[in-house]
Amino acid sequence: RSLIRATRATTEMMLRGLPINVDTAKDLSAEWKRKQEAAEERAIDLPEIREFERINGRKFEIGSNSDIGEALVQFSRAELPETDGWSGNQKGQHWKVDEAALDPLVKEGNPIAKSVMEYREAQKMCGTYIAPLLTATGRYVDGLIHPGYNVSLTRTLRLSSEDPNQQNWPKHNAEQMKIRKSIEARPGHIFFAADYGQLEARLIAMIAQDRELIKALLTDFDIHSYWRDFIFKEYPEFLDQVANETGINDRSEERRVGKECRSR
Repeated sequence: RSLIRATRATTEMMLRGLPINVDTAKDLSAEWKRKQEAAEERAIDLPEIREFERINGRKFEIGSNSDIGEALVQFSRAELPETDGWSGNQKGQHWKVDEAALDPLVKEGNPIAKSVMEYREAQKMCGTYIAPLLTATGRYVDGLIHPGYNVSLTRTLRLSSEDPNQQNWPKHNAEQMKIRKSIEARPGHIFFAADYGQLEARLIAMIAQDRELIKALLTDFDIHSYWRDFIFKEYPEFLDQVANETGINDRSEERRVGKECRSR
C-alpha cells in the first residue's frame, strides 16, 4: 500500500513539472563552454603538448584518454598506473587517466593534468547538468521539465530521479552551485527543502532502544561534526590539508574549511 501511495505521489510530481529559467541555463551553458575552451587552449599552449604534436605529427586531443596518457608519461615524465592487461606492446590506451589517477598530479602542480581536469569539469557541467534542462523544456508544450521519479528501482528503495535527474546537483564549489539557479520557483511560490532526517539511524534507535543513540537524535547531536573535531584533535594537519586542497587558505574562511571537513 505504501508503495502504491508513493507511486501516486511521484506521478503527480512528474505531471506537475518544474519551471526552468532558460536564460539562466543558456548563460551558464555559454560560461562553462568558455571554460572548457580555455582549458583546452591552455593545454595546447604547454611546451609538453607542443612537443607531443611535433613528434606525433598531429593535434593533441584533450578528450582522448590515450593522448592524455602519452602526453603525461612520455612528455611530462609523470607516473601513471597502467591499464589492466597492458603488456607494453599493445596499441590504444596504455595508462589510467581517470580522476583517481590524475588528482595526485594536479596536487603536484602538473599543468597537463590540471588542464585536463578543468576541461572535464566544464564538459560535465554542460553535458550532464545544463544541456538536459535546455533540451527537456522543448519536449513539452508547457515549457516545463517533467523528470521521472522512481520509488522502486534503487537497491535501498530510496527515491531516484531521471530524464533529467533532479537529485544529483553539483556542489563542490561556488561555480558549480550556480547551476541550481536554472531551476526556479513559480511566481508567488518558494522552494522548501526537506529530507528524511537520519531515517535509518532513527529506525535503528527505535529497534535497538540504544539510550545514547536515542539521546543523540532527540537533542540534534551532530555526529559528523563530533568526528571532525575528534580528527582535528588527533591529527591537526587535516585542517591544513583540506584548506590547501580546496584553495581556502585565508584563516578568516576557517568556517568554510570546517564545513568541507565535516562533509568529508
